[in-house]
Amino acid sequence: GAGSFELLADVEGAAQQDRVLGGAFQIARRMADRVGDENISLSSPVRSIEQNESEVLVRTDGGEYRGKYCIVALSPNLTTSIHFSPAPLERLSLARRMPMGSVTKAIVAYDTPFWRRSDMAGMAISDAGPFGPVFDACLPDDSRGYLVGFLEGEEGRRYAMATEQERKQAIVQTLVRFFGPQAANPIGYVEKNWTMDEWSAGCYTGLMIPGTMLHYGKYLREPAGRIHWAGTETAERWMGYFDGAVESGQRTRDEIQSRFQ
Repeated sequence: GAGSFELLADVEGAAQQDRVLGGAFQIARRMADRVGDENISLSSPVRSIEQNESEVLVRTDGGEYRGKYCIVALSPNLTTSIHFSPAPLERLSLARRMPMGSVTKAIVAYDTPFWRRSDMAGMAISDAGPFGPVFDACLPDDSRGYLVGFLEGEEGRRYAMATEQERKQAIVQTLVRFFGPQAANPIGYVEKNWTMDEWSAGCYTGLMIPGTMLHYGKYLREPAGRIHWAGTETAERWMGYFDGAVESGQRTRDEIQSRFQ
């Protein structure tokens, strides 16, 4: 659906409103608790997916799996590393036209949330770069201060090949510009360079190059035989967010259930 810059960037009532207490990994952990560790295969990347008129065969580094249907919940661009037989040519053509974005996420820690004493919200957006947007990431039971932000797009590509120290220096300098000289003395720094992550190849999501929606958009969610496509890129709402990923899972569940009726 249509959105707005404010809906993406704002906090209250918008995309940046909520965080997961204990970190987003808690979602995966809670899901694993319900599914059961014995039903989850880790460190087993999928190498091939074959289908015929009656079943699907998935081959991974950890074994083989057969089923009536298969749900592929990957960013489209990452599916190009899987060998499909027969190949879903239109869907793969779409996937090659949806490169991942370029993002590094960083959290900078301070002794205290000093910006609050100056009645600042800890949120900053600037077209000057390189770091931003920035948000207050303080925890309810922690007296220290935390700011979280991103190197995105052109800046994300520019700093992807830099050293961690070079990225940290650029980020702290930006925070000084936003929040004053106290930002120059962090007590901690952690980052995730998503662009260099083998299993993500970027962040936040796959983005269509010009002309892709017109010529290949219909294949984003359209099943390829017994293969159904999930993942946040396939969502109709909140594409690129957790909510979009959940919606896509519910949609593919309904698609497959309807085929059993």
